[in-house]
Amino acid sequence: MDQYSVGFPKTESGVEMKILRRLFTEEEARMYLNLSLMLETAQAVAERLKQEPDRVADILETMEARGTLFRVKKGEVKYAVAPFVVGFYEFQLKSLDREFASLVDQCMEDAFAREMSSKTVPMRAIPVNRAIEVSWPVAPMRMSVKLSRERTR
Repeated sequence: MDQYSVGFPKTESGVEMKILRRLFTEEEARMYLNLSLMLETAQAVAERLKQEPDRVADILETMEARGTLFRVKKGEVKYAVAPFVVGFYEFQLKSLDREFASLVDQCMEDAFAREMSSKTVPMRAIPVNRAIEVSWPVAPMRMSVKLSRERTR
């Protein structure tokens, strides 16, 4: 899990394991480790893992309901792992309680903030030595319609 997004570092206290035990059964944890960031169907996962498709679909649905992976329902239902941040931490809002918040806070203090500050920032500006001109012209509705018609000709 540490390979995704901003990671999920190991702590000396083992608080990260308490978080994982709260969110995953052992079977779900094994399933999570066999998924990727790429969306795929339950059938594809089942074929790759040589498991029963209905059983895999049930596990994936349970995991999605618990907020530990992404699910897209446009057309065929597809699944992908959710990293800790931005991912399954944010998906816990529906079930967030004092205990879970305390575990995450301890994880942040024990390792997460330290780990993040020692790595490359996940989002940063990259200078390209070129100015980008920004303008936000505002035109009355009649003018906007006229401009749109001129552009489509």
